[in-house]
Amino acid sequence: MFDFRYYHWKLATCSLISILLFFGCAEENAEENKDSSSSSSITSSSSITTYSIGGTVTGLSGFLVIQNNSADDTVIEQTGTDNVSFTFKTRISSGS
Repeated sequence: MFDFRYYHWKLATCSLISILLFFGCAEENAEENKDSSSSSSITSSSSITTYSIGGTVTGLSGFLVIQNNSADDTVIEQTGTDNVSFTFKTRISSGS
C-alpha cells in the first residue's frame, strides 16, 4: 500500500531544497553584478517622508498611557480642566 504521508514530506523537502538553491544562486549572481558595476558612478537619492503623530485629549480625568504602533509610550495627564495636547517622540515614515 502506498503511504501518502511519506510522499508528502519527501516532496516538501525537495521543494524546500530547490527554493534554497534557487535563491542562493540568485544572491551569488547579485553579488557578482554588484562588483562589476561598482566602477561606474551612479548616484541615487531618495528621501523618506516622516510624519509627527499627535493630538488633543478632551474630558480626561486622571491619566492615560497611549502607544504609537505598540511602542513609544506617552503618558497624558489631566491637570485642571484644559484640553491636553500630545505628540509622540518617534516620527513615522510614509507608508507605515
